[in-house]
Amino acid sequence: MLIISTQCFPPVVGGIESLIFSLAREFNANGEKVDVYADAIHTKKSTPFDEVQPFNIRRIGGLKPLRRILKARQICLQSNKHKNGGVVLLADTWKSLEHINRSHFKRVSCLAHGAEFPQEPKDRKRKRIEKSLSKADVILCNSSYTATRVGRFVEKSKIVTVTPGIQKPDENPEITKHISLLLEQHELVLVTVARLEKRKGHERVIQTLPSLISECPTLKYIIIGDGPCRAELMNEVKKLDLHNHVDFVGSLAGAEKNAYLINSDIFVMPGIKDKDNIEGFGIAYIEAAYYGVPGVANDVGGAAEAVLHNNTGLVCDANDIMQLKESLLRLIKEPKYRVALGENARKLATANLWSSKINAYAKYILTP
Repeated sequence: MLIISTQCFPPVVGGIESLIFSLAREFNANGEKVDVYADAIHTKKSTPFDEVQPFNIRRIGGLKPLRRILKARQICLQSNKHKNGGVVLLADTWKSLEHINRSHFKRVSCLAHGAEFPQEPKDRKRKRIEKSLSKADVILCNSSYTATRVGRFVEKSKIVTVTPGIQKPDENPEITKHISLLLEQHELVLVTVARLEKRKGHERVIQTLPSLISECPTLKYIIIGDGPCRAELMNEVKKLDLHNHVDFVGSLAGAEKNAYLINSDIFVMPGIKDKDNIEGFGIAYIEAAYYGVPGVANDVGGAAEAVLHNNTGLVCDANDIMQLKESLLRLIKEPKYRVALGENARKLATANLWSSKINAYAKYILTP
């Protein structure tokens, strides 16, 4: 039996929740009994989402500190019901291990994503992280970059790197056709799928657009997602008089999101470092790659492991906005090169479908 301890459920665009949901679904599909313990949503112990899942979802409410303690206690009680001692535990982050009694489980694994491991933590937080990770048999990092951050808190022998997989995307021919008609007048389409926050680098893309438009007058930039920087980004678009070239389409998922990816030419998400908030990997690059869309990323965090420079896209110096502009211009001016990178990207994404990727996780999560 596999018990999963997570803070947020169901999944959002990318992020920890999406990975946890994919793992729960794939392990269940492979015949493993799965119980997910998650935080209550608005104090509700069950949601319509929970009721249609093929695995059990148990929700725990209350104030955050108490909630974590109650969740850990219920997880341990559930484990005790299995007298054969065959229960394994997967935690979404070190915080979900903090109140767990390690002796209740055959094996304990913990996911690591990057930003939850501060580079200069205060002593109290460092000790909390170290104590939590000491309970894990293995820490699964989403990139080599994340592994270096984790290595400050736990012995390296416990650390492995397994990049996340992607689901075969949902598609709807009618929606895809509708988006195709909306974008057909645009010779080239850039797209970003990400939460609208500083570290994703939307502002930098917007600032390059005047130069790109001089080369490609009908260019369109599609921004998928929402977040705290929306108003600031819209003001930047207004200031540069780019309202005819930038569309904020809000948060989309499934067939709607994929319809835009199908009809795009370049996926751009030039992440920047915002304090300790940084891109640990960037599954959105791989989701775009599935449709043959090459990526443009910056060399911060683990993004350079999701976009392979001069192979599946281009990687720029995070501190040099001119490099970002030149990379985008190159892909605009050299369509054959852009298509070649896109084909390589498609092959990489296909090899990372969850149907095969789950085996890499099972090797460390289920095997003693």
